[in-house]
Formats: sequence, C-alpha cells, structure tokens
Amino acid sequence: MKVLQSKHCKKINRLIGFTKKEILQNFGGYNNKYCENEWVIILKKNWLGRKTVLFIDFDENDRVIGQYTISTYRSV
Repeated sequence: MKVLQSKHCKKINRLIGFTKKEILQNFGGYNNKYCENEWVIILKKNWLGRKTVLFIDFDENDRVIGQYTISTYRSV
C-alpha cells in the first residue's frame, strides 16, 4: 500500500507486533478482508468531512509491521 508522505501524515509504532485478531478486538469489525495484508480504518470523521484514517500493513504471519495515520478531506 502506498501512503502519501506529507506534513499531515505521521508514522507511529503503537500497534507494531499486534496480530490481526488483536486489531479486530481493539477496533471492532471493519470492512477489511481478513486475508489482505493492508487494512484501512477510518478512526474519526468530523462534520466538515475531515477524516482521520489509519493505514496498517501486515507481514505473512499476520503481525503489524507498519502503521500510518493521515488526516484528509479526500475520499479514501
């Protein structure tokens, strides 16, 4: 998955090492296919349409190897 690098995008390591099952337990059921290695989760949306989006990358053992958040007005 390609993530745009900008001043509004930051890399954080809070979920590194979590499994897909642990992510589902923490964030609930989202519309991501379990077998995919890239997930996109909309964390929040304000009344103007600005979204905070979490991008998660998994390895072949279903563990998080990277995560990014971005705030945008665009569709994801």
